[in-house]
Amino acid sequence: MLKFEEELENFKPLPEIEQTEKIINDEPLADVTDILKSIVEMSAGDKKNS
Repeated sequence: MLKFEEELENFKPLPEIEQTEKIINDEPLADVTDILKSIVEMSAGDKKNS
């Protein structure tokens, strides 16, 4: 029979998974509001230069 607790103790994630998690968590992600804010700022900058 499978000993669930023992298997959990022996579990080690793959190094690639840990690297991917680190990259994802360390990289700031732009959401829709950040993108829209950037577009508005660029648009406002274009109007000032015109």
